[in-house]
Amino acid sequence: MEVKLDHSQIDILTDLEKPEIQLLYIINLLMNSKEKNNKEIIYTTSKKMYGENLLELSHAYNVLINNNLIKEVDDEYSLTEIGKHSLKKIRAHNFGEMLVITDKSKLYGKFCELVYGKNISQFNMMDMVQLNKLLDLLKLNKNKKVLDIGCATGRITEYISDTTQAHVIGIDFAGKAIEWAQERTKSKQNRLVFFTMDMDTIDFPERTFNSIISIDTLYFAENLENTFLQMMRILKKMER
Repeated sequence: MEVKLDHSQIDILTDLEKPEIQLLYIINLLMNSKEKNNKEIIYTTSKKMYGENLLELSHAYNVLINNNLIKEVDDEYSLTEIGKHSLKKIRAHNFGEMLVITDKSKLYGKFCELVYGKNISQFNMMDMVQLNKLLDLLKLNKNKKVLDIGCATGRITEYISDTTQAHVIGIDFAGKAIEWAQERTKSKQNRLVFFTMDMDTIDFPERTFNSIISIDTLYFAENLENTFLQMMRILKKMER
């Protein structure tokens, strides 16, 4: 179910303090592990994960409950749908910031050159031999339209468009990474576009793309079957 947040709820996300964010992470972790989510287990987990900075959790509990981010039933805590959505937005923000910092790092750039053959911020995805093999198989050209799902800072997306001249759209849920990709590639907007978009809610018209690429990203999908159905919907039928 898609959760729509009103403006007051969006403001709440930006006002959460570190203890509240950490508590969201802990409760979500325990929910996914099927562990009990009572205060004793949460306290023990918080001490292991974050040391002594979450010893006093009462204020964080109150903030999250009052803003409908967590709920308590029979002395166990869980994230509400709004809480799940909020945690996803927090992760996207933090992940995007990390991607941009890494992308701008000269040291990491040198690492990519030495290990992968070229610095396009691969993040352990593939080397240049594998990427160029992929492009050989896809046979892209200036008349083709391509979607890159989970493009991060868009370095690989940019390389694909530069190499093939194809019109490529990159999407990622990490808004900060997309903002950096957009800023970096302003002069190429005629064939290279980036959008902040979640792969769980892909929003393009039917039969838009000749090819869809997803490099080391599909495991982020919350509903993989639905993601594949959306990919099939927006993919053009193969030319014979």
